[in-house]
Amino acid sequence: SLFPKFYYLLVPIDYLNINILKMLGIGALIISSILTRSSQIQLKEAWRIGIDSSETKGTLITEGIYKVSRNPIALGMLLGTIGLFMVTPNMITFSIIILVHLIFSIRIILEEEHLMKLHGNLYDKYRKQTRKWI
Repeated sequence: SLFPKFYYLLVPIDYLNINILKMLGIGALIISSILTRSSQIQLKEAWRIGIDSSETKGTLITEGIYKVSRNPIALGMLLGTIGLFMVTPNMITFSIIILVHLIFSIRIILEEEHLMKLHGNLYDKYRKQTRKWI
């Protein structure tokens, strides 16, 4: 009601507003939560929010879910935004998918540079063996 010109962005995209898509979206949200939380737990003491600018060399986690994906937390959060769009298909939730993907892509590049400085050849070997997303 504050911005009536933008109301059309909140209106559901009719042809995507179907029950099977909503159910798949709820499933994606549940999987996203499980993936994100289990990835954080597997990091143990290495879990950080953002890039730790100190030169403290922690342990490089390469087992568990990190054997399949170098960025399972980002993957889980991106999957969550896709699930949100499937449950509530409108232009705002679609824009959130694009924004989250862009932000995490930049964050991953910065984080990989940092990990390369800290772990050198060990990280390079891991990077070559494990895919960025899946």
